Amino acid sequence: MALGADDYLSKPFNASELIDAVAAQLKKKERAQTQVAKQTSASETSVNVLLPAEIGMPLQTIIGFGQILSNPGSELSRQDISSAGQQISAASFRIQRAVDNFVLYSQLLALESDSDALNQLRASATPDVKEFVDARVLNLARARGREADITLTTSDGVLEIESEYLGRLVDELVDNALKFSSPGEKIAVMCVFSPDRFGLAVTDLGRGMSPDQLKNINAFVQFGRLTDNNVGLGLGLAIARKIAFLHGGALSIKSKMGEKTRVAIELPRKG
Repeated sequence: MALGADDYLSKPFNASELIDAVAAQLKKKERAQTQVAKQTSASETSVNVLLPAEIGMPLQTIIGFGQILSNPGSELSRQDISSAGQQISAASFRIQRAVDNFVLYSQLLALESDSDALNQLRASATPDVKEFVDARVLNLARARGREADITLTTSDGVLEIESEYLGRLVDELVDNALKFSSPGEKIAVMCVFSPDRFGLAVTDLGRGMSPDQLKNINAFVQFGRLTDNNVGLGLGLAIARKIAFLHGGALSIKSKMGEKTRVAIELPRKG
């Protein structure tokens, strides 16, 4: 059993017992395959719905303002033109982020089966983690006008992860906290080192998540309504979890509906 056997029969046994044991394992395998097929089908359905919505809504914004700006008869003030430019820029950024997340998640999935790439990935390091994390968090908060809501508790050290991937971990966790909490609600960001572990935790006092939502967190699973302008692709936490997993770590979530959410990542380190 320790070597991977699914079942065993003690001698003596007869033919009917053997057939029953084999049939039971075949049924078990069939159920597992059915479950995988359902999950795959659900993911494909989510992609087919979420991806067009996430790209289509900002694309409509770009097309609409482009038509206004290109209309020879439009009498627009400098302020109107500036506002239109800001709207187009924000919509373009949203499309770019959706495409980047989709591509990154696909790349992370491919890395799982490439041992050479995994070894190379884990050989990289980010020095001065405190400075890196502090700057990243404050830039995200500043972009949403919420610097006063951020509490930083960070310690310094060297971490065996590329700065690009550490940055994505910080971005996804903090961006979710900013997105699902309101201005004035505090967000605590903490990163700590121990001799063999690194921990990053982000806690917000926003809407929280239900037990069912926590159980169903996965790529392309989105809990907001499709008409919500902040729907997204549901890839943020999936990307963070996959990055942690590929570096030998893990992601955990604790939440209470209507009160708070705490997302934590643990990564191993060489000390």
